[in-house]
Amino acid sequence: MAERLDLTGQRFGRLVVLGYDHTTKGHAYWRCQCDCGGEKVTCTTSLRRGDARSCGCLHREATKRSNTRHGMCRSRIYRIWKHMRSRCEDPNDISYRYYGARGVRLCDRWQDFNNFLADMGPSYADGLSIERLDNDKDYAPDNCKWIPVADQAKNRSFNRMLTVDGETRCLAEQARLYGTSINTARYRAAHGYSDQEIIFGRQSK
Repeated sequence: MAERLDLTGQRFGRLVVLGYDHTTKGHAYWRCQCDCGGEKVTCTTSLRRGDARSCGCLHREATKRSNTRHGMCRSRIYRIWKHMRSRCEDPNDISYRYYGARGVRLCDRWQDFNNFLADMGPSYADGLSIERLDNDKDYAPDNCKWIPVADQAKNRSFNRMLTVDGETRCLAEQARLYGTSINTARYRAAHGYSDQEIIFGRQSK
C-alpha cells in the first residue's frame, strides 16, 4: 500500500489541516480548521484542487454579497443558480448523490451569482433550463447552455442515474456494465420500471 501523503499543517484557502480523520473508498479525509473558527472534514482531492477552501463561510459570504447587490433573489434565474449550487455542495439536497457526490462542482467563478448572471443572463429566457454539455464535467461557462425544459426532461430520461446492486451510475453506463441494450433500458425507464428492472427486466412470479 502506498504511503499516505501527510497534509497536516498545510493551508488550503482559509483551511489549515489539523490532522488525518479517516479513509473512505481509498480516499483520505482530513480534519481542517477554518480561519472563521469553523471546522470541516474533507478529502485530499478536494483540498489539492481547490474545491474545499473554507468550512462553507466563503459560500455564505458570496451569497450575502449577491443578495445585497443584485436584488434578484426572487427571480427564476436566481433560483436556478441556487438549486444548482445546492445539488453540488449540500449533502442534504435530494439530488446531491447525482451531482456533488459524483464529483460535479460549481466552478469558482459561479460561486458569485453576479458572475453567473453576467455569463448566462444574456441568453436566458423563462421556459429554459440549464444543461451541462458534458455530464461528467462541472457547472462552468464553457460547459453549460440553456435548453427548453421539455428537452432537458427528455435528456434526463436517457441519462438518469440508476442504483443497481448498491452502485449508482448513469443508465448508459449501467446498461453497458451488465450487457443490457441501451435502447431496451431506455424503454423500460420510460415505462416505469424500477432501477433493477431497467437492467435485468421484470422477473416472472
